[in-house]
Amino acid sequence: VEALRRADEDAGGGWLAAAKGVLVVDQIAFPKLGDLSGPVAEAIGADPVVCRKTKYPMGDSPVRLLNEAANLVGSGEAETVVVTGGEALRTAAARARAAAMAAAQDVKKADPVRDSASSRKPPEAASPKLSPGITAIFSV
Repeated sequence: VEALRRADEDAGGGWLAAAKGVLVVDQIAFPKLGDLSGPVAEAIGADPVVCRKTKYPMGDSPVRLLNEAANLVGSGEAETVVVTGGEALRTAAARARAAAMAAAQDVKKADPVRDSASSRKPPEAASPKLSPGITAIFSV
């Protein structure tokens, strides 16, 4: 919505509230959010005739929505149509990685090298500068 507001401001203002179409690319990173076209229309103060999201989060969705917007304008159904969807595969990938890491932490795998290195303590009585004993094991 912020990007739409900035685009509206850049174009001179007043375009968003006049939008008769709000077309949104489906989300891959946040699928549980569902159809965001209604909330987007409400947030920008529009009362659209056409308000929908794409069926799937596909790479060609933005171009298809631009085509639909052009058809709405060409047919006279709308003068202004909003096409939006700030989806990023990096966001989806980062969320998947975070979920996988959280699951991996729940089932910590045994790692003898890591476990021995993290449990080893330097001698308490000796100064670390004077006693260079092994305090960690490295595998290269």
